[in-house]
Amino acid sequence: IVNKTLSLLRKLYQISLLTLEPASLSEKISETVRAELNLEVVGIFAFNEEKDALEPFSFSKSARLMESMARMGILFKDIHIGPVKSKPILKETVYGGISTLTTNIKDIWGGDMPDEKLQLIADQSHIKTVVLHPLIIQRKVIGVFLLGLNRDYTSMNDHEKDSIKSCVDVIAVALDKAYLYKALQDANEKLKSLDKLKTEFLSLASHQLRSPLTAIRGYASMLLEGSFGEIGPK
Repeated sequence: IVNKTLSLLRKLYQISLLTLEPASLSEKISETVRAELNLEVVGIFAFNEEKDALEPFSFSKSARLMESMARMGILFKDIHIGPVKSKPILKETVYGGISTLTTNIKDIWGGDMPDEKLQLIADQSHIKTVVLHPLIIQRKVIGVFLLGLNRDYTSMNDHEKDSIKSCVDVIAVALDKAYLYKALQDANEKLKSLDKLKTEFLSLASHQLRSPLTAIRGYASMLLEGSFGEIGPK
């Protein structure tokens, strides 16, 4: 298990180094963690403080979970979870900044999806426990890391639990870096747009000023050359 954990962490570091776009980063991390730890579902959410909601970035699902969701006509990634404060487990994770778990997925998606469908999905895909870890950067929760286990969390040994916790910090740092990269990209695009507007303005202003001045200069030259007769003192 220790070797498996080290291997997983190495893969996560490689992903964080090679992938800078938030959505793509989240997808690769979710898929890697789910496959390596043999989980039913792994999801990464961004926390929107203004809306008090968790907005799904990515989900990696097992084959049986995908089959179950297809039968129910449900896609987790299309559903934002909120308000966070109205759901005790989410409130504790996001505003308390502590890891939580539940054996009932209705504690997370209840109210956002029909309860009977949620229970069928959990039964058919063998989801026994859902664990939520806050993704924290500089004491601020920027998102939530969700894991759907096909067994009770209490049955996991300490090494397995530690392997999951080890991933959380790596994911938080990687996601924060991706956010910064996107912010820089957006700022760069804005600067390019402003530079283009500046160039267009200068070109237009130059044209609008040059055209009448050229005409004035031409006529003034003709006046000075006497094309319209002698110029009086006035």
